[in-house]
Parts: sequence; structure tokens; C-alpha cells
Amino acid sequence: MINTNDTASNAIPVNVRANPLKANSVIASVPRNTISMDAVLNEAATLTTGLDKYQISHAAEILKNIFTRLLRTGNAVNVLDMGTLYLVPTGGVDSANPSTSDIRGFTARFSTAAKFQKELDGLTAANIQITETNPIITAVVNTHTKKADGTLAATFSARLTGRKLKLGGEVCGLWFAEVTVDDDGNEKLVDEADWIKVPDDYITRNMPSEISFDLPRNLEEGKSYKIILRTSIAGGNALKNFVQSVSPAVTVVAA
Repeated sequence: MINTNDTASNAIPVNVRANPLKANSVIASVPRNTISMDAVLNEAATLTTGLDKYQISHAAEILKNIFTRLLRTGNAVNVLDMGTLYLVPTGGVDSANPSTSDIRGFTARFSTAAKFQKELDGLTAANIQITETNPIITAVVNTHTKKADGTLAATFSARLTGRKLKLGGEVCGLWFAEVTVDDDGNEKLVDEADWIKVPDDYITRNMPSEISFDLPRNLEEGKSYKIILRTSIAGGNALKNFVQSVSPAVTVVAA
């Protein structure tokens, strides 16, 4: 029997995590509690007179086969008036004059019908659970002085301490972004194209709680920078999008 007690009030739990691409923004999602097909069939059998679970399963299998056959012939399919199942080419097409060989395959998509969407009207968020996947830099240590005083010794090394710092995945690394001040006296960072990347082979320690690295040689003494850390892993798991942390400003000084 499917347990619907948690959703009887039309209140749905929501998870949120920081949006790595937009400041002061979050990405919200509903945690998945996937009901098995077997549980659905058992529920259907209790609500149907004259049909048992296996008869319903047989009918469902027939529908599934029909849907699949229609999709395989290029048709879109109305699925029980809930919406339309249709095909799209997989990935982008890297050609200005594509041929059939440039289409790498097809992926099924589902578009919800407006009438069915109205069945979901009135749902509210039961609670919000914040999921912290972003790395957190708690200190930038000048390894020349052993202090976290907002300075880094030119041509020496530095150490970041914090949580979830480990670099990995498709997008990862450390960058120094120069801090500038606009006409109103507000701090801002230079454009990303002008960030100075820490070469990968300058990173000597890469741990969740600590990253040690040599400073890029083209940092300028007397200038202030913020260190941008980006990684595409969290807790050893690959992330679909990178997450990042920005350090407090540090000034490069003569050693």
C-alpha cells in the first residue's frame, strides 16, 4: 500500500542549495521518493473491482509497448492525458550544414499537459531543507609568516583552510581575482577573463579541509585579490555543476 500520509496536506518538502552561477540565489528541488511499479500496481488493484494486480500489470505492459513503438517511429504520444512524450536529438549538432550522421541519437522528453498541471495547483512547501554543497574557505594562511592576517608573501606559498575544499571534477581550480574599487567606493572583482589561475602543478596539497599551493609568479605586490575556488565534487561525488567559494581579500606583499 502506498503511504500518502506525508502529502495528504498538499505540502511538499523542498531542498535548496546555493546557485554557483548567481549570487544571492538558490536552486530548489523536491527530494525524490520514488514509488516502485509494483507498489503502484498493488495500489491500483485495491481501487479496482474485478481486476487483480496481474491483469492491470498486463494492460500497463501493453500500453508501454505501444508508447515505445510509436516513439520509435518518430511520433509524439499523449500519455494518459498527463502530457506528451516526445523525442529530441541527443546533444548539440556541431555543424553549420549537418547531415544525418551528425545526429548522435535521440532522448525522450515529457511535456506536462496544462489540464494535468492544474491537478497540482494548491501544493505548498512543507519545509525547506538547506543542502550545503558549496566549499567554505575559513582562512587564508600566509605560510611565510604562519599568519592569516590578510597578506600573502610574493613568490611564496599559501594555505586555504575550511570545509569541502577538495578540487576535482570537470571544472575545478584556484584563481586570483584582483579587487578594484568603483567610483562609489564599492569593491568589485575584475572580469573573469582577467583572473590569474594557479597552475595545477602549483597545488601541493588537495584535501577537503586544506589546500596548499604556490603563488602564481605574475601576482603584483601591493595589489589585493580574492581567491576563487571552484570544484565539481562534493563528498567524493561528482556534481553536475561546479560550486565555488570566494575568500576574503588578501594583499600580496614582499617576502
